[in-house]
Amino acid sequence: MWQYIAIAIVGTMAVGYTLYSIYRMVKRIRKNNNPCAGCSGCVLKDQIKSPKDCPETH
Repeated sequence: MWQYIAIAIVGTMAVGYTLYSIYRMVKRIRKNNNPCAGCSGCVLKDQIKSPKDCPETH
């Protein structure tokens, strides 16, 4: 019986940690209004930093 309780506790902790990580990621993106938040870098991010190089969008 105690094994089921231990599995339930560990499972609940794992699900909670996953949901918390997703929440932090979404919160960080909304706060910065930047879809590249948390990204280490790429060509697109460099273009966003220098808007003169980005194609105009209307």
